[in-house]
Amino acid sequence: MFLGKDISAGIECLIDIDGKKLFNFVLLQRKKNIISIINRGKSIENLEDLFEFVNSNIHISIVISGKGFIFKKIAIDKSNSWQEVLDKCFPNADVNEFYIQTIDTNEEGECFAAVIRKSIIDDLVSKFNETSRLVTNLYLGPFCLHGLALVFGKEDRTLEVRNYRVSFKNEKLFHISLLPDSKKLSNDKFKLGDDYLEEELILAYSAAFEQLAGESFVRSNIFFLERNGSEFKLKKKYLLIVKSLAAVLLAGLIVNFIYFRNYSNEKYQLDDKLKTNSEAISSVSMLRNVLEEKQKLLKNAGILTSNKFSYYIDQLAYDVPKEITFTEVSLNPVNKINDSEGDIEFMKNLILIRGICDGSDLNYWVNLLRKKKWIRGIEIVNYEKNKSTGNGEFELQLKY
Repeated sequence: MFLGKDISAGIECLIDIDGKKLFNFVLLQRKKNIISIINRGKSIENLEDLFEFVNSNIHISIVISGKGFIFKKIAIDKSNSWQEVLDKCFPNADVNEFYIQTIDTNEEGECFAAVIRKSIIDDLVSKFNETSRLVTNLYLGPFCLHGLALVFGKEDRTLEVRNYRVSFKNEKLFHISLLPDSKKLSNDKFKLGDDYLEEELILAYSAAFEQLAGESFVRSNIFFLERNGSEFKLKKKYLLIVKSLAAVLLAGLIVNFIYFRNYSNEKYQLDDKLKTNSEAISSVSMLRNVLEEKQKLLKNAGILTSNKFSYYIDQLAYDVPKEITFTEVSLNPVNKINDSEGDIEFMKNLILIRGICDGSDLNYWVNLLRKKKWIRGIEIVNYEKNKSTGNGEFELQLKY
């Protein structure tokens, strides 16, 4: 999208004797003070086709040629009103019904003047306005050719364009004279800078060029051009603001996307860590439960209480006769298991001893044990002869 004075459209509206219009256009672009043609077209019969090449975001300069307006050289004074200028071109006409343009000649007190009915211009410009295309410059006849003086420089040149012969001298439009209507277009191409143009595109090129050059010596009472120019500047500012806001919004979206992507990556990493930690926490919790169950089991068994298990076992073994053989020694043996709750009940502060001996040896040993202070009670739970072996088998419980 081109904005402001980076690109300009020059459009020639050629009106024939029946009022039919043909359009020629040239699009010029300025880059680093170099002006070049980016598009051109000629003999376009309707505005719809023309608008395919000329968008609403560029300056538009129209030049009227052909029939439908008066062009003549008149004497003028700087104090003359527009009505007085009109009277010299078209006596007794109402200035409110006509648009007028003038440009100085090379002679003091004279100017070239062009006059056209407002209805012709207003009808044409309204069609541009309906499509939001603002006409910011408008020229009648050859007045737009003044801008070419900057192209020719100090070189003296004479051009024949349409039915005008235009002379340039010392970087100024020097003279304009009318040619017969019977003059035919030349097939020669004109060199303008680095570009070559057919004769029918010269006026359109000049209109676009003068807009980019930014200098005009044409005076007119076409006051809506100034209004359109101001509106176009506001439109330019608005588009620049919108473009800037869009750029800021895009930058914000990109930054948000980057942050969101980083956040998502970090979130995924944290989720993975959380999953790993959750599994570890679950394992720790399970191990803690196992530990608590083991501690409970050991506590119920009396193992965790303050005692002297090694001492007790040593004392038992110290006095036991050699004729007695232990087959089992249990500290705090299991009393019963609760199947419904899975709990184990132990016989606390109790030592269960099973073994093989003769009855007299057992009694002798029991009497020795009763003398030990740490033993609070002794009970011979069972004693019987094993018929197959002939040995005496006993079960003894000691409370401590």
